[in-house]
Amino acid sequence: MKILIKWVTVCLWSVVLLWGCKLTAQQKTEAELPVTTENQMPEKKKAPPLPIKQSNQQAAAPAISPGHCRIIGKVIAISPEPEAGVTGICGQVPCRAKVKIQKILGYGHSFNQTLAVDQEINAYFTFSLQPSAKLLPNMTTPLPGLKIGSSFQADISPGAEMVGTTSPWYQVAVYQIP
Repeated sequence: MKILIKWVTVCLWSVVLLWGCKLTAQQKTEAELPVTTENQMPEKKKAPPLPIKQSNQQAAAPAISPGHCRIIGKVIAISPEPEAGVTGICGQVPCRAKVKIQKILGYGHSFNQTLAVDQEINAYFTFSLQPSAKLLPNMTTPLPGLKIGSSFQADISPGAEMVGTTSPWYQVAVYQIP
């Protein structure tokens, strides 16, 4: 009986030692893994982002600035006279036009106006409706100029009220021909 008790004791100690060694090895392996601060779980490898395929003709458009709306518009009328009492470029050549919205491409954050396709708006062209190469030779990206019937793409923003008008004016800084 003493031999049996010694044998059971040795077996139990062996199990305890083996179990203890196994736990120590597992804890060591877990300690070597990187952990997150959220829930102390091992980090997962992130999959690389999927490539976005675009056709050769369709490049990603730049983001629309806050307070702006990107439109495609058509010039339907141009104020023939330069602005009286203005010393800048708009005192030399016309800068005001009536534009018909052909397409709304998007809104920037906090653009608080409601626009619609086929709506006619008053537009104030900051760099005029004339080609900018002669008027502003140092301009980085020269503007081609617009005339009645010209379509263009631009980001517009609500402008200051013009004296003697009830309709809002929208400012157009730069534009491009689509």
